[in-house]
Amino acid sequence: MKKYNLINCRPTDFVPDMPEEKRRASTYKANHFEAFTQTPIEYDKRRVFSWDTVKDFYIS
Repeated sequence: MKKYNLINCRPTDFVPDMPEEKRRASTYKANHFEAFTQTPIEYDKRRVFSWDTVKDFYIS
């Protein structure tokens, strides 16, 4: 759906071993039909990190 601009998404990073209390949800918003496209567009995808790589960012 993002590929054809049906929705906007603010993806959060995926950290498989992150404690549940530190996790945040991605945000999705439906676009008005006039913004839809038949041509695929580039969009940001979720990044994957290990907890050891990002824990300083979430703890401090």
